[in-house]
Amino acid sequence: MSTRSDFVGQNQVVTETPVPHEFPGFFWLPETPETKVPGVLSISAQGEVRLSLIGELRSMLAFAPVTVSADGSTHVSVTE
Repeated sequence: MSTRSDFVGQNQVVTETPVPHEFPGFFWLPETPETKVPGVLSISAQGEVRLSLIGELRSMLAFAPVTVSADGSTHVSVTE
């Protein structure tokens, strides 16, 4: 992480404070590199990391139970 330096007094005392950064880009999971989602990776001055996405990396349907009826229709149960 980059730092910001402050010079104080005649002795040039340096204190380094982390500078926050934002990295816009596309993000994906290793197992699905073809599914890229736009977002911003932010790093605060305190070192907190946050990924804000515009969309989702995995469809909630990927985690929902799916049943196929005898007639071939598919049923998906989505709960909170």
